[in-house]
Amino acid sequence: MSTKIGKTLAMALCLTGPFSAFALTEISNEAELKAIASNPGEDYILTQDINLTDEWTPVGTDTNPFTGSFDGKGHTITGLKINHADNDYMGFFGFVKGATITDVAIIGADVKGHNKVGILAGRICDGATVSYVATTGYVYGRDHVGGVVGDMGETGSGTNTITDCMSTACVYTYQTQVGGICGWAKGTNNLTNNLFAGSTYCNGFGDNGGILGMAEDGKTTIVGNVSVPYRMVGSNSGYPLSYDGRYTHCIFGGRLNANSNVELTGNYRLRGTEIYDYVTGALKDQSNLDEAYNGIAKDGAELQDADFYTYELGWDESKWNIGAGWYPVLKSISLPFDGDYIYTAPVPGEIHPETTYTPRAYSVMGKEVTISLSDPTLATLEDGVITFNTPGTLVVTLTTPADNVTEAVSKKLVFNITKLNTQIATAADIENIRNNPDADFVFIADIDMEGINFTPIDNFKGSIDGQGHVIKNLRYVNTGKNEAAFIGNFSGSYIKDLGFVNAYFVGNANTAALAGKLTSACTISGIAVLDSYIQGRDHSASITGDVGGGATVKDCLSNSVIETREKQCGGIAGVISNGNVLNCIFSGTGKANAKTKVGGIVALLDDQNGRSSVKNCLAATVTAGPQADPFTANIIYKSGRALTLENNYATDYTVRNGKPVETSTPDTENGAAVTIDQIRSQAWYTDVLGLDFENTWKFFPGAEGKMLPVLKWMNAPLPLSYFNMPDPAGVMLNYTESNPGTYDCSAFMPSLCQAFTVAQTGGTEFATLDGAGKTITAGDAEGKLAKAGIATFEVNIDETLAPLFTPTEDSSFEVFVANPAEVIKISTPEEFVKIGLNGDLDYQLEADIDLSDITDFNGFFNDGGAFKGSLNGQGHMVKNFNLKFTGGENKGLFGKTDGATFENIAFAKYTIDGGLTGAKHVGLIGQGSATINNTAFIGEVTGNDHVGLVAGDADGIVITDSYATGKSTGNSQVGGFFGCTLQKGCTIKNCHSNVETLIKYRGWAGGFIGLIDKSNSTVTITNSVSTGDISSEGSGNVHVSAPFIGGNGAGNTANATISFADNIHNTEANIWPTYNESVNWPGKNTTAAGGNVTESTGHVNEHLTTQAPYEGLGWNFADTWTMLDGAVYKYPVLATVPVSDAILSGTTTGIESVRDERPAVEVKAAGGMLVISGTEAGAIVSVYDMRGVAVASATAAGTEVSLELPSAGFYIVSVVSDGNAFTAKVINR
Repeated sequence: MSTKIGKTLAMALCLTGPFSAFALTEISNEAELKAIASNPGEDYILTQDINLTDEWTPVGTDTNPFTGSFDGKGHTITGLKINHADNDYMGFFGFVKGATITDVAIIGADVKGHNKVGILAGRICDGATVSYVATTGYVYGRDHVGGVVGDMGETGSGTNTITDCMSTACVYTYQTQVGGICGWAKGTNNLTNNLFAGSTYCNGFGDNGGILGMAEDGKTTIVGNVSVPYRMVGSNSGYPLSYDGRYTHCIFGGRLNANSNVELTGNYRLRGTEIYDYVTGALKDQSNLDEAYNGIAKDGAELQDADFYTYELGWDESKWNIGAGWYPVLKSISLPFDGDYIYTAPVPGEIHPETTYTPRAYSVMGKEVTISLSDPTLATLEDGVITFNTPGTLVVTLTTPADNVTEAVSKKLVFNITKLNTQIATAADIENIRNNPDADFVFIADIDMEGINFTPIDNFKGSIDGQGHVIKNLRYVNTGKNEAAFIGNFSGSYIKDLGFVNAYFVGNANTAALAGKLTSACTISGIAVLDSYIQGRDHSASITGDVGGGATVKDCLSNSVIETREKQCGGIAGVISNGNVLNCIFSGTGKANAKTKVGGIVALLDDQNGRSSVKNCLAATVTAGPQADPFTANIIYKSGRALTLENNYATDYTVRNGKPVETSTPDTENGAAVTIDQIRSQAWYTDVLGLDFENTWKFFPGAEGKMLPVLKWMNAPLPLSYFNMPDPAGVMLNYTESNPGTYDCSAFMPSLCQAFTVAQTGGTEFATLDGAGKTITAGDAEGKLAKAGIATFEVNIDETLAPLFTPTEDSSFEVFVANPAEVIKISTPEEFVKIGLNGDLDYQLEADIDLSDITDFNGFFNDGGAFKGSLNGQGHMVKNFNLKFTGGENKGLFGKTDGATFENIAFAKYTIDGGLTGAKHVGLIGQGSATINNTAFIGEVTGNDHVGLVAGDADGIVITDSYATGKSTGNSQVGGFFGCTLQKGCTIKNCHSNVETLIKYRGWAGGFIGLIDKSNSTVTITNSVSTGDISSEGSGNVHVSAPFIGGNGAGNTANATISFADNIHNTEANIWPTYNESVNWPGKNTTAAGGNVTESTGHVNEHLTTQAPYEGLGWNFADTWTMLDGAVYKYPVLATVPVSDAILSGTTTGIESVRDERPAVEVKAAGGMLVISGTEAGAIVSVYDMRGVAVASATAAGTEVSLELPSAGFYIVSVVSDGNAFTAKVINR
């Protein structure tokens, strides 16, 4: 039987039981079509063609998917428009789960979304089937974009099928993964007998296929498909095929990893299809492409032959019109049809006179495109380029002719041409530069960017005259962004007389204040980068990351901090690939977190052809290091290449890696030495360096002889900061009567090399300053020290210079003097942070330390040195510290330890965030050796690689009677205690790991140790318990998880000799992937010679919340361990290091559920069923797995809701009622 949507609710409620399975709801108009979204589980049929007049809201969401059936009965839907470029799951259907969709044509669609975008559906999954569907028009998104379906699979089980479908759509992704039929597939999927006759465009590093873009994991079968696109544009990585490459093929783009099993059989392509590279625009030679991926080539006539489809491919003539004078079309399509589309390049954001626009128009059917202008006085069209002349509204019409296959197409582009404001007076005006990359701009005011969300102007090829103005407080942080700078890629004529004050840029390659890369024969002059911080992974500098294209950088000044996480940082430029650096001064510092080139002017010459030069430059660099490559040069490291070097100098006070730099002659990489008196003298600049003090440079009145010169346009006051000042926590001096400690102040340097003095302001009974104001000595004027204490000092620039500068930081500092033979007692947070001043001493807590109010604290020994002393908590805790690192290695509360001791202490409520793509070797201890006893770790740690809640790398750590609870997350190699162990291994005894251990990309995850990373090491784990969840997931190709050790070596040889006995694991913990003896320890690489491994004993979680199993291991519950009565946290804790249940239960992973404070709603899970009690009628219940994927939902009819859960594991339950939200975390055992 059939019904209409207009039936009453009473009638609908009567359709229960088996009858509802046969009810087909008829759809005959737009309103009824929209109403499907209210009942996405029903069965629908179209009774006539429908034209949509409103923007469409997709049917089915990830939380409320379409699960019914839809039979178009050969009808057509036109007018589909969706414009939600920030939303996922976009299409006529958004999210399709286990549904059947058949026999419908969606013609002339215009669909824009973010991820999972298709004309018919954003995603199909859980055994969904799509058949006999035709699509035409345009579909656009970021990732997983398809002409019919965005992606298939990912969630649920069952085989997903797309069969006998066709598309002539223009399918466009601006980043990754695109397919003519489907963009991406995961799980078990079939794509059979489909025809693609449109075009695909992948404008990023992604896989592009005429039938399917990418397959990830599972098995996908692609059989009997035909791909005849006129044009495809995308990535063209080199052969042989690799998982790291991205490809464009007529049938199938590529596989993500070895787990992606793809069967490609009997697929055909049009021999004349053009494939272009999205970067170079070059036409791809397809002769060497893999035939399985690219298809068996045939001419157009062969692919239009009816017998080919009927007899060779076996296509169903009852559904296809075969031999109609073109390729097969579905019966729902009548020739000629609305199947063509005109692609045009993205339209500029703003149009002004002299702006140009190149449509790059083409027809997906390969027809000729005619372009006409509504008013030739407003613009001209020549050689395919539209040049706008005068303000007004211009309509550009693009048309293709009709033929016997497709109808004529007309596309209109409307341009509002306005007069461009080329004067930059406000922060908002900077957007004019972004939107008009060919124009010439002039700054007429200083710009303050404080609080403004700025993103780099990716490309600019006009000119900028700063007219002596400055941009203040410009900030951008994105460690994955290349060309992170004010302008990413500059290919214009010039930028001059512009300043940056307090700029802060953190990026990837080519990070700088002004420009990431220079790629034209431009001139950059008169640029000042003051008091700024620039950090990149490679090619970091103040002015530009790369001087290329024959560019010239001249007469620029910087006194900033330049830092690299991995490679090449230079004072003025990161590298020169083809260009010149002339007449520049750098007086800042260069910092390297890995052994690499750190140059005072440029780090490295990348020019192989001898075209470049560095002349008349001064590297007044204060320090370079701390890990500068030994081959680093003061001016530029040539790397054996040809370069013109003339008349360059380096200051004789510069220190690299703690040692004075070596200098040579003015025409060498290191330059000639120059004194501080010389660089404060105008005569030296004019007579020796040859700088122009008439037009370009100057000294402030009365400043010559006391500081560096500045650019002519610069005005006072300028910012004032200091280099080589003590850590904000101060200086620690050890005192003994025979050898009182000293501190040298001579390395201090104001940011423009100003003359300065050091004065003592207090504490003369603890330390004294010598008469020259250079050396501080522990003890009073008579060399005595009655007790430990603090002396205070301050740095001041010459008083005649003071009016010219505004200090940006406190120039005072403290010197803490102590006797190393005495234990340092700590009672306050301020005293605690001084541990970093001396890592050789013994410290003792006299009270709990709460660091929540301490600002600018980011741990100890993260940039060199190591903690070698001891910290005895005496039962106290250190809590509420949040540390963040953007890169580097060995990061934590203690970045590096060397034989340190920690005992009787709790580290609680801490987060250490190194970023999933940032810092490596991250933990409370970044890396090192230590003895740890009677210690609790309660917190969360995130990092890139080698991540653990206790230590990123254990290299000789002995830990006993300690526990860790919380979360440890990384991209690879993650452990509950240690991410990895190194050469000196580790010993673990009487310890408990209740850490949720999660890998996001690839690698080994372990409840205690992620990966034993070094050979010839020794690891011992005895009498210990693992209860936390452990998971290794992501797109990488190695995934191993285990309760204790993820892997004993990454290869097939055991790295460590392992002693492993009397240990217990939680049989109900979630371990993913599940145990596989061939890859999981102890099945693989059990132990090197001399070891002894006895497999751990499994206990259920309930038993592990009692004292008995731990006593069975010999744990001391009389003195060391205890159980908290009536607590939410059920596992043992240290008796002498008390931690509240509130702190413990806030991070636990092994408890049955964690609830909202309101007791009205109760959530329980058991035996695969979830029961929510205390709900109100109408409450919306949604259930998500730990990846955020919706797995179940319901609307409460009363006070209790029951839902079936798909598998064991953790779930997040959301209950929304009357605008109030309740969430709970629950485990299904």
